[in-house]
Amino acid sequence: MASDSNPRSTNTHTHQAEGSCERMYTAAYSSGEESQQFPIVATPAISAPQSLAALAAPSTPPSGPVPSPLLNHSEKQSFVQGLKYGAAGGIAGAFAKSCTAPLARLTILYQVQGFATTAAAGTAGQAGRVADPPKLRQAFLQVVRREGVAALWKGNLATILHRLPYSSINFYTYEHANKFLLQQLPPKTDFARTLAAGGFAGLVACSAAYPLDLVRTRLAVQTQGHYYQGILPTLQRIVADEGAVGLYRGLGATLLQVVPSLALNFSLYDSIRNSCMAAYNTARHQQQQQQQVQLQQPAGLLAGRARQQGG
Repeated sequence: MASDSNPRSTNTHTHQAEGSCERMYTAAYSSGEESQQFPIVATPAISAPQSLAALAAPSTPPSGPVPSPLLNHSEKQSFVQGLKYGAAGGIAGAFAKSCTAPLARLTILYQVQGFATTAAAGTAGQAGRVADPPKLRQAFLQVVRREGVAALWKGNLATILHRLPYSSINFYTYEHANKFLLQQLPPKTDFARTLAAGGFAGLVACSAAYPLDLVRTRLAVQTQGHYYQGILPTLQRIVADEGAVGLYRGLGATLLQVVPSLALNFSLYDSIRNSCMAAYNTARHQQQQQQQVQLQQPAGLLAGRARQQGG
């Protein structure tokens, strides 16, 4: 009753409460806790009806093309992914060729009859015949005795320098050609698409790296003498003897062998991989369905018993 009859004391208590709230707000603001205890919502100042109309009006989009950082990021990722494909293909090809370099050298020597010797003539006036090449083990020993162990890897440096750009260009071109054809060709043409991309990749890679392949062959065939020495001197000698066109001697026959081979290689690889992945996904989906049925059976039994007990 005293508080009702004394409005002055009521006003005093109200002013004291407002002052304490103001002091709490000031302390929280100075200590950096304003966002947690007393968040401030910034509202625009509106001084006239025209301000309300300006706020309600839609904002005008900026003129000119807007840069898309997401697109740039995806392009960078695609470029980096292509470099990874190229580097991985080049390193893998160089390592594989180094491991099989002795067999590759023997293959070339067999092809050009580098092991052959002329047998003695059987009768007067009869020309000598070419003796049969040695067996594989004997061929290894013959090369080691005649030229040393390092001769088994003769031309391997040229092979590695050829394989690095060849494999890199091959895989890089295939990935980009495959993506391009995927957008151009109709669906359900996977085999034709990979066949075309693989053939185009083989054409580009073989044409770009063919001079180094020619140098490798010239060095590997050479069994006596040192007419060709090193990669750069061999390139210079070929240009001096045969002209710049000589660096691509035999390219047509090589492309007839490489292009269909790589086309079938890539297309069959993708077809078999996709078939295996589809079979794996189907089997996994069926297994998941069986597991769901097995889990649903006990739940159904429990629900049936619960209904029976409740009835």
